[in-house]
Amino acid sequence: MGDYLGICSEGDFVYPCWTDNRNAGVYQCYVDVIDTYLNLASLNYSISFGATSNDNGRKLVKDNSSNYHFVFSSGGEIFYHKTTDGGTTWLPANRLSDGNGNNDYPSITESIGRLYVTWQRNTSSNNYDIYFAESTNGGSSWDNKYVLSSETLSYDPLPTIQSSSNHTIIAFRYNGGIKSLYTLYENPTPGNWITRTIGFTNSNSPTLTTAISGSTTYLPLAIANSSTNHIYY
Repeated sequence: MGDYLGICSEGDFVYPCWTDNRNAGVYQCYVDVIDTYLNLASLNYSISFGATSNDNGRKLVKDNSSNYHFVFSSGGEIFYHKTTDGGTTWLPANRLSDGNGNNDYPSITESIGRLYVTWQRNTSSNNYDIYFAESTNGGSSWDNKYVLSSETLSYDPLPTIQSSSNHTIIAFRYNGGIKSLYTLYENPTPGNWITRTIGFTNSNSPTLTTAISGSTTYLPLAIANSSTNHIYY
């Protein structure tokens, strides 16, 4: 017999405790530690209802070795998961975000063996950080990671990312228009990105994605106003 006493959490960890009289009637107090978000992520489970929502940004990509790379959110954090056998089994999940909460809407791309991920973090009220992360070894580690841009917006930026052999672009919703940041570097630092902003007079927050063909970048997007919806690129 055991009696539940309580539970608390700190960061990713959950600590349940209880009493148990299994030892000849002598009650003892037990404490367990559960790394909740990471354990769930390794099973491709999430506690966030929007784990893969807003699919303007790709959540799953396949590399030239037929490995699949998957990103999603859970509990305000961003997780990366990889399978090398078509989804039959999955390697242990990695948390890409810093454990600071309010991270959401990841997007992933792959090019010539490199993986790139972007996501947003709501830092306060209408303030958002746009993150960039890179892996050069098939997702085993993510050593190049930083806040690429900090924005004040009245709605979620919903960043999306796409790469080719010669450049990478991140684009997101920006005050009735879109903002894009692109780089020609395979291993970019924060200073290696070029910013461009495009505004629309008839837009109520466009939703967009990204595509690359050769050296040309396309930004397909949906624009809605009070009476009509349009698709542009």
